[in-house]
Amino acid sequence: MGQLVSEMITLHTHARHLEWPSEHENCPDASRLLTLSIVWQVMAGWHRRTDGGGTIDDLLSDDTRTSRVPAQHDRPSDSEPLSSKPHPLTQLGHG
Repeated sequence: MGQLVSEMITLHTHARHLEWPSEHENCPDASRLLTLSIVWQVMAGWHRRTDGGGTIDDLLSDDTRTSRVPAQHDRPSDSEPLSSKPHPLTQLGHG
């Protein structure tokens, strides 16, 4: 098992327990920004893993075929690299 899979298992292990605390959260703005940051990091990894061709739709699809990931030439030409966008935690002053 590679490092990426190990990291994703660790993320899953921690994230699967978030439902109960979410119901009792008293800092919704910070929680939203941190959630956005986690999703942003997963998407950054997905973009890198798919040579920039993977989308959130690919991740949310129940189609697990590797052919689901678009080829490099199938990407929209106006797509901006994720790394050029500001990280969500910069809004909290932690970026």
